Amino acid sequence: MLPEGSTNKTPSGDLIAGIALARDVLSQAAPDAGIVLAALLVHFMLSIAFGLILAVIIAPFSFDSSIGVASPAGAVFGLAVYVINFYGITTLVPWLADARGAPSFLAHVVFGLVAADAYLIGRREDRPSGLGSAG
Repeated sequence: MLPEGSTNKTPSGDLIAGIALARDVLSQAAPDAGIVLAALLVHFMLSIAFGLILAVIIAPFSFDSSIGVASPAGAVFGLAVYVINFYGITTLVPWLADARGAPSFLAHVVFGLVAADAYLIGRREDRPSGLGSAG
């Protein structure tokens, strides 16, 4: 979804597919299956990359000590990803600027929060039984 007041009527999937397929995809009347697939693949690859970056940040700074620490750290990471994507990367991919707004902001913050919590849950399951438990 695009922010209110945006003049671009291009579906957001086309905006993301444009990263992989070039700006020409934005002029199509309706997205085809290839465009949707490209958008999904770009989203999944970026999500995995950002999740790995978050894991590299969480571990050495002990943000995985509790959910009360991991969740805010993840939310701040999501905010940073939003700012980098929609205010930094838009110098290279200017059509992404049309997707700035509250829905994208919220989605990125939630992504960071969920990724951090998933990391925390995964770390707990990796620990041998008896370690890290209070009793």
